[in-house]
Amino acid sequence: MNLYRREQIAWLMVTALGLVCSMLLVLGGLVVSRASAEGKQAPVRVSATEVLRDPQRFVGRPLSVEGEVATVLGNQAFTLHSNAAPLGLLVVLTHEAPSLGAGRLQPGQRVCVHGALRPLTRRELQTLENALDRGADPAERLAMYANYPYALALTASFP
Repeated sequence: MNLYRREQIAWLMVTALGLVCSMLLVLGGLVVSRASAEGKQAPVRVSATEVLRDPQRFVGRPLSVEGEVATVLGNQAFTLHSNAAPLGLLVVLTHEAPSLGAGRLQPGQRVCVHGALRPLTRRELQTLENALDRGADPAERLAMYANYPYALALTASFP
């Protein structure tokens, strides 16, 4: 094989390698942009029953859940009535929601919460105990929700 032919093959291999690297970079960029777009998607409008029937489908996604208050656990926590689970959907507000007004929530009242669904961890459970009303044993009440999906609500309002 002559020297010219070897140089030609070497240049072809370098060019092919460059094309493969370029394609990998483009594909990587597409994957990152898709993940970014999914993270910025509009909230999914669902009921508490839909969420609790298939929680894995909604974990980490932005949600807009409208429903009826079943139990008020404190200024930062309440449950929404659900036909799928007797406990209902636990809703935890990131702060005391000023949008709920001066009056306290009442069972049977309709609210709309916007946030994301997460599994309740033991650490979050302990933090939440401090925010609850002291009427009943908060540890006992929250123990029922261990490893239970809950909606971490950024806002809550009356529809």
